[in-house]
Amino acid sequence: MPSYRRFPNNEEFKRELQIRDLYNFPRRIYRLRRMENHDRKERVEVDEYIIDHILSWSESLSKQWRVALGPEWERIHETWLHTIGNLTLTG
Repeated sequence: MPSYRRFPNNEEFKRELQIRDLYNFPRRIYRLRRMENHDRKERVEVDEYIIDHILSWSESLSKQWRVALGPEWERIHETWLHTIGNLTLTG
């Protein structure tokens, strides 16, 4: 379909999964829970888990984070903060 209803191709899906703001996405916890239990023989009980950011979402990042991210740390922080690579489920 040529409209917004069309299915993305594999490359589009992969790219969007990496850069999309998953934290503010509706049903985000459902998505993360499904990924956690994908292809497992025994289900991991994650119903009580919460979403946590690996890179702190505080605007006052520690000096260690700023150094690790480099001179463009503000842009990097803003770009990647809520993406799937920065989110984890924790109990």
